[in-house]
Amino acid sequence: RTLSDETRFRLLRLLSRHELTVNELASITQLAQPRISNHLKILREEKLIVERRAGSWRHYRVDPDQLPE
Repeated sequence: RTLSDETRFRLLRLLSRHELTVNELASITQLAQPRISNHLKILREEKLIVERRAGSWRHYRVDPDQLPE
């Protein structure tokens, strides 16, 4: 159900390739930052992605423990 949303699926696919910030995702997808942040929150709650803080930046990536082998 989480991945039935096209935007979340696209974000997850991008994050499976590279660790990215919200700003980078907004630039790539041409979506508003609040909209991306909302989708990232849902993906984090489902434990599909993890975040890493570096100063004031948050970097997101797919959680490798959640990928099928």
